[in-house]
Amino acid sequence: RRWWLRGGSAEVGLERGDRAGSMGNLIVVLPIATLLLALVTISLSCGLALGLHHVPPLPQISMCGMYPPEKYVFTLGMNGVAFLLASLLLVNHARTELARAKRGMEPMSVVYSGTQLGVGLSSSLALALMATLPVIEAPMAHVLFAIAFFSLLIIFQVLNVSARIRSSYAAGWSHSMSGAKETWMVVWMLATAAGFVMWQATGNSIPQYIATASAMLHFFPYIWEFRDSRLRVDVRVSQEEEEAGRTLMDGERVPDRHVSVRGLPFVIAIVVFAIMCLGMGYVCVRLPTPTKA
Repeated sequence: RRWWLRGGSAEVGLERGDRAGSMGNLIVVLPIATLLLALVTISLSCGLALGLHHVPPLPQISMCGMYPPEKYVFTLGMNGVAFLLASLLLVNHARTELARAKRGMEPMSVVYSGTQLGVGLSSSLALALMATLPVIEAPMAHVLFAIAFFSLLIIFQVLNVSARIRSSYAAGWSHSMSGAKETWMVVWMLATAAGFVMWQATGNSIPQYIATASAMLHFFPYIWEFRDSRLRVDVRVSQEEEEAGRTLMDGERVPDRHVSVRGLPFVIAIVVFAIMCLGMGYVCVRLPTPTKA
C-alpha cells in the first residue's frame, strides 16, 4: 500500500508492506538519527562550553548555545534535530493513514489525525526557533520557544499514545509487542511531562536533561515499526499519469462513505500548524525589545 504526495510530474511516496524495508532502510534511520544527533549536539556543545569555562557545572542546555564556538554546534545541531523530528512525524502520519485507509476513516479520526500532526510539526518549529535565537541575545523569545517545544511535544505524545492504544485495543492487541511498545511510550511520555514540570518549578538543569532525554526516547519503538516502510521518489513524464496522479493519497480502495475524507488529515494539520505559527509569531512581536545598557 502506498501514500503519495504528488505535484506536477514528481512523486514522493511511502510504501508499506511486509517486504517494504529492512534495517538498512532510510526510513528506519530516522528515529535513530534523531536520537543520536540530539545526544551528540548536547554533549558536544556543553562539552565545549564547559571546557572553555563559559558555563558553570551542570548548565542549562540553552546556556551551551550562548557563546562561540559552541553556539554554532548548538544551533546547527538542534535545527537538524528539528528537521529530523518533523520528518519522523510525517512518516508516522503517512504510515497511520495507510493503516486507516484500508478500513476507512471516520470523521473524528480525520480531525484527530490532522490535529496530532499539526501539533507535532509545531513543536519541531518551536525547537528550530529556540535553537536559532540564543538565550543571551533573545532571552524571552528563546525561553518562550523552549516552553512551546516541550508543551506541544507533550500534547503530541498524549494524542499519539491514546490513538495507538485505541488502535491496539480495537485490534485485540494482536500486533507483535504492541502492548510493550505502548507501555514504553507511556512511561517516557510521563517522564517528559514530569521533567518539564520539575524544570519549570525549580529551574534546576537536571530535570531539563531528563525531559529532553525522555522526549527522544519516546520515539524509540519506531526503529522497529519503520522496518515495514520505505521512501520512494518517482518522476512521471506521461501526461495521462500526471493527470491521474493529482491526488493526495493512493492506497487501497476504501468504502464510498469514507472517500471524501481522504487527504483531509493533512489539510487539518496544515491549518493547526498555521494557527500555532501565527500564535508564536504574535507573541514574539509583542515581546519587549531588549535594550542595551
